[in-house]
Amino acid sequence: VIETGAAWTTLWPHLGLRYDWPTYASWVLYFVLLVAFTRELLELPRVAPVVDRILLGALALLVVESATYVLVPDVLIARGVYDITDPLMTAVMLGAMLAAGAVAWRAGVAAAPFYVLAFAGSAVGLVVSDAGTFDLFPSSVTTAFILTSVGGAWESLFLALALGQRVRDIELTAARYEEYAYIDPLTGIPNRRSFDEAIEREWRRTQRFPGPISVIIFDIDRFKDFDDRYGH
Repeated sequence: VIETGAAWTTLWPHLGLRYDWPTYASWVLYFVLLVAFTRELLELPRVAPVVDRILLGALALLVVESATYVLVPDVLIARGVYDITDPLMTAVMLGAMLAAGAVAWRAGVAAAPFYVLAFAGSAVGLVVSDAGTFDLFPSSVTTAFILTSVGGAWESLFLALALGQRVRDIELTAARYEEYAYIDPLTGIPNRRSFDEAIEREWRRTQRFPGPISVIIFDIDRFKDFDDRYGH
């Protein structure tokens, strides 16, 4: 009902906007969320700031194109680009995202390969579907729906894998920093913080199960020489 414009033209018939403006608003919102997801998943501001700015620029261009299509479509009609702006902007956005994924992949972001596969499959489905729409090969509503659905399913699958990889990376990083917090990097043995928590834990255990606590202290001869050579 929203996509056909029936709800819009029935409820607000005198506002003068195109009947299909909710479709374009949803399309823009989809890409806004997708770009935000992409920037976070691929760590673009850190690993590829130039590509990050290009992606944001492509998103801004999409917003302007959609607003022009809804508010002043006569401008596009007069310039003869009314029928090609949508597929062109979709291609620009997908191209920018694929480029971002490729750059992040090269920079060593573990989730980037899954991301590239996700949008490669989606792009193929969308391009083939649009080619049928412009009669570049025999197509129908059914084939277009199937191609778009397969592309969307492919994208969802590999984005889920990319997100899972990103979560694993965050967990490994957190575990590594936690280890740094409790292990002395010079000697590789537990540090003072580790000792404080261990003694606190054992003391509480004796409160529940009374018993002795033993502490063994080692005095290593000439350890100053080790400090002087390897650092304090």
